[in-house]
Amino acid sequence: MIVKQEGQRRQKYLSMDMSKIAMIVVLVCLMICGCAKSTSENIDKVRMPIDVEDKLPQDVSIEGKKMLYGEWQIDRAVLKSNMYTGTPLDGDFENNIFDPEDYVGYILRYSEESFSLGDVEFANPSYLVSKITVAEYNEGGDFRNPDLYTIIAEEGIEVGGAENILNLSQVELMRIDVKFDYETNYQDYPFIPVGTQAVLLNSNTMMIGVWGKVLLAYRIQ
Repeated sequence: MIVKQEGQRRQKYLSMDMSKIAMIVVLVCLMICGCAKSTSENIDKVRMPIDVEDKLPQDVSIEGKKMLYGEWQIDRAVLKSNMYTGTPLDGDFENNIFDPEDYVGYILRYSEESFSLGDVEFANPSYLVSKITVAEYNEGGDFRNPDLYTIIAEEGIEVGGAENILNLSQVELMRIDVKFDYETNYQDYPFIPVGTQAVLLNSNTMMIGVWGKVLLAYRIQ
């Protein structure tokens, strides 16, 4: 009788152990399936198509090339930000002390192969193109009197695209930022003083800079 009870007890424990093993196997399978699914989802995310325009800012559209590429002559300074001081307070180091008006009369050259300020040429530029409204440009520059609207009116500038929009402030302008994949310097400056930030008012009129002292330039070629 004792032997029979012992056998039943062992069979009961063995049955419980088999149930535990079965549960563990099921849990492991679920975990493996979950990891596989998660891995599959991550792979799918990696394989998602890349927005080419975001990754290749130098790929300027045909319209952008037509409006930007060529030679521009800097005419004069026309705008100044309210917080502009012309001292190191405007930059990170002493070499930032320079007057953009020193470059009035210089020629800017933009092409697919190079960017030039005066006689200094920089190879392999990347052109980051974005849109900015007249209002955004004027407010972001925090210009003192005169502001952008005054300059447009006084110069009789026909802003590109304004003929189709009633409110001039909502007209979109093309902003250009020139970038390089190497360190650049211009004479004594460890940066390029003017020309790498510009806003096109039309195909023949450009504002050089987006803050501080902004220069007006006209296409000559």
